[in-house]
Amino acid sequence: MLEKIVNEVVGAVVAAINGVGDVATAVRELVVSQIEGGVEDIGSLTTTGVETTSSVIRGVLKGINESGNEGIDATAGLFMGLVTAVSKSGAGVIESLGGFAQTTISEASGTGADLGAVAVGSVSGVIKASEQVGVNTADAVSATVSGLIKGADNIGDEATKSVRDALLSAAELPRDLIESALSGSKD
Repeated sequence: MLEKIVNEVVGAVVAAINGVGDVATAVRELVVSQIEGGVEDIGSLTTTGVETTSSVIRGVLKGINESGNEGIDATAGLFMGLVTAVSKSGAGVIESLGGFAQTTISEASGTGADLGAVAVGSVSGVIKASEQVGVNTADAVSATVSGLIKGADNIGDEATKSVRDALLSAAELPRDLIESALSGSKD
């Protein structure tokens, strides 16, 4: 079942990147439908819920890789979808973001994706979605950046530097939130 989810998501992401003007929204809707359709009670974050979410993350990243796209918009859509789905389920959004981010960077490394682009897209998506679902944006960004850095640290120093540098140099991200989150992730 999980491989079926990955394959469905890969195909849909490639199609979205190659044929849709608003990739982030298309991926967001895909992620929400896959998570809601594959998990009856993600609110309890059961093993099935975690496996389904990990499969969706893996599928989005494989789709980015197959499309040849850098993935900022698709990764933003991934995190917009994750925040939306978790919010709808009643589970803690802030509490979930670090794990999602860590999984995303780990999976991205396995696909050969640009870790910096994935990190920027992740934070961009969290900012957009947190505002839409009423979650504190600074807390959401901090949790996401912390997870991204932990995931990158597990890969190695070069990965950590790539993620950190990309987050600090991305014009579309609020530098004050990024600097605050990065200083908090050193603990």
